[in-house]
Amino acid sequence: MSAWLPMSLAPTLERDPDGTYLTAFGRAPADSGLPVGLVLCRLLSTLPGEGVVSADDVAALLRWYHPVANTVPGSIEHTWAEAHQLGLFADGALTPLGAAVSTGDNEAATELLDQVLPAQSNQVMFGSDLTIVIPGSPDPAAVDLLDVLAAREGHGVVGTWRVSEGSVRGALDSGYAVEDLIVALRRLAGQDLPQALEYLLRDVARKHGHLEVRPAAAVITSADEPLLAEVVASKSVRTLGLSMVAPTVAVSDRPVEQVLASLRKAGYLPVEMDDGGAPVVQLRRPAGMAESGEPAEPGDTSGPGAGLDDLDEVDEPAEDDFQATVEDFLASIRGEQQPSRPRPEPETAAEVAQRLITGAGAPDTPGEEGGLEQQIAADARHLTSAEVHELADAVQQSRPVQIRYRSAADGVSMRVVSELEVLGGHLAGYCHSKQGDRTFRLDQILAVSPAPF
Repeated sequence: MSAWLPMSLAPTLERDPDGTYLTAFGRAPADSGLPVGLVLCRLLSTLPGEGVVSADDVAALLRWYHPVANTVPGSIEHTWAEAHQLGLFADGALTPLGAAVSTGDNEAATELLDQVLPAQSNQVMFGSDLTIVIPGSPDPAAVDLLDVLAAREGHGVVGTWRVSEGSVRGALDSGYAVEDLIVALRRLAGQDLPQALEYLLRDVARKHGHLEVRPAAAVITSADEPLLAEVVASKSVRTLGLSMVAPTVAVSDRPVEQVLASLRKAGYLPVEMDDGGAPVVQLRRPAGMAESGEPAEPGDTSGPGAGLDDLDEVDEPAEDDFQATVEDFLASIRGEQQPSRPRPEPETAAEVAQRLITGAGAPDTPGEEGGLEQQIAADARHLTSAEVHELADAVQQSRPVQIRYRSAADGVSMRVVSELEVLGGHLAGYCHSKQGDRTFRLDQILAVSPAPF
């Protein structure tokens, strides 16, 4: 009430004269500043034993006594309604409470409020259905306790709260101890609590906290328990905040890249693993080597790494290509200019059109016995003849193509590849999905279609 009296603009006034919405403490016109609520109280105090019939009447009186006041339109009517809601006015007349507040007699106003407002209720009723009821005006401390432990269901003259497993868990999650809650509730009730309520509190507390959750951005595992314990205790990696959660598992809240870099800097030799526990860098073997390290038999695709699409240049170069590469390298050292090896010229648009009209097949790559399409068809057993033709044409015309590929690491995925070349039973090229050079097994290519770009 003391804060309301000097306001020059009614808080419930929603809009200004231009129709713009106002904030609760909106600013009155610069040449105003008339405390409408206080003025109305003083105005009605000059009419003892009398009342004003309507807001229009009090507005007329206000304009008569304060003709130069620039009050905001609607402010008098809203202030008139607010004064009745606060109990300062009743039936258009000033109440004793309004007279005390407007004259600054706070002691008299407090005595009047004590007579009007209900006393705090210390009576708390606990139901067997886990409900708690406080009739009247509850003690603030009781309200705070019940709001922590239970969900409020009723407001007004009677306050109602309901205790549930979720509300008890919320109190325990906030840091409250169940024994402290039980003692506080017994003090509030003045007697023993209902058996159902106390059982619920202890049962939730018994199950609470058995699972612990801590932040972790990287997990370090090792079958060598002494080595992992040494890493966790090492001062050189203390910035990682390593914490041992099991003899073979430690966690850190630092990113994986930072953990790897710090461990390597400290002299350890970690290997990065993906979410499924597989190495991020796949195991590679020299071309033609079996799992035992001995040269594999021709056509043998068994052993680890077979079928992986992320192996670059898995085939050994032909002897002629290797010799030509050596000669080019030696010539570059001697400063000689070596002519580049000829590559087949791509078809012109007219040649492609003529070939399509006549129904002729794609031109074969020189030096490949049986033609490129026959070579692809022999290995890519999942492709139709149209898909074989599409792939061969993409290789010869140096254009991108989209393939559906099955790999041991990623399963079946769609890839867009370009800069293609057929090497034995493999398709080598640039993978736009992985953003790097990749080699694909032809027998693992499930479908071929034109690239989407």
